[in-house]
Amino acid sequence: MPAATARRRSKKAKATKTPRTYKPENLSLEDWQIALRREFGREQRFKLANVNGDAIFSDFNVSNPITRRTYRVTIRGANPGDNHCTCPDFAVNTLGTCKHIEFTLARLERRPGGKRALHEGYRPSFSEIWLRYGVRRQLVFRRGSELPTSVEQKLAKLLERDGTLRDEAIERFDELIGDLRRADHEVRLHEDAMEFLAQRRDTRRLRDRIDEIFPRVERSAAFNDLLKVPLYPYQRAGALFIARAGRALLADDMGLGKTIQTLAAVEILARAVGLERVLIICPTSLKHQWRQEIEKFIDRSVTVIEGGIATRAARFADESFFKIDNYDV
Repeated sequence: MPAATARRRSKKAKATKTPRTYKPENLSLEDWQIALRREFGREQRFKLANVNGDAIFSDFNVSNPITRRTYRVTIRGANPGDNHCTCPDFAVNTLGTCKHIEFTLARLERRPGGKRALHEGYRPSFSEIWLRYGVRRQLVFRRGSELPTSVEQKLAKLLERDGTLRDEAIERFDELIGDLRRADHEVRLHEDAMEFLAQRRDTRRLRDRIDEIFPRVERSAAFNDLLKVPLYPYQRAGALFIARAGRALLADDMGLGKTIQTLAAVEILARAVGLERVLIICPTSLKHQWRQEIEKFIDRSVTVIEGGIATRAARFADESFFKIDNYDV
């Protein structure tokens, strides 16, 4: 090939590459981020090791020779959301893919029949329950080819069309697994799916316990001695919202009492589940203001983390209920 032709093709390839600094108008934000990970992953020189045996649909160790980090990639199809990776980016990016998955897919597509197999998807004899990562995490049941008809009929009431487990199925999860095992049908439960299920159950138990202590919601008598000062009804509702959610973002306007609602939520959790330690992370300029607010509203010990390494370590080790630290450390 003439050198000039090769250069033109090289320039054309570079021109069509997805820009990293701005989103193209023809792509959604999600598609743009997926494209970046796909291109970056397929450029890498990672090492790939099959750990389960199947040529395509298997678990693979993907190792970076530079960082010496290794992550486990599970391949089940060609589309975002089909596969899984143990890397931090996959867990939080809500895209259903990452550079390690895209690297693995690129390698597998080069194998004889690999691309066709990936697009047809995985259909083993056994069933799987796995966690779909996206804007909302969901438990999904992937039917095995040998799933008994008797169990299939029961599953129809518990699953959405895409295999997502309904809330009722999560509540009756043990019953669902029991039906599958009594039918002598193998079902594999992915570790992150079990962790997610445990979190859902813990959150439900937490809500039930809080509802037991505060049966009349913001009008419950338990609020009377919760803090040193009374709370407005909307502040009581906000504190219950935080405590019941497990994770929450309180986005009230300035001056409405986000601090006191947070402290009330802490006290609710202390009474409901025996919460023993709280770490507050804030700007350096607000550390002592947080301590003053705690001492004003609640009868709990508090330590501000500051000083040299030895001093900070000693303060982290003390028995205080609240510890306050700043963002940059």
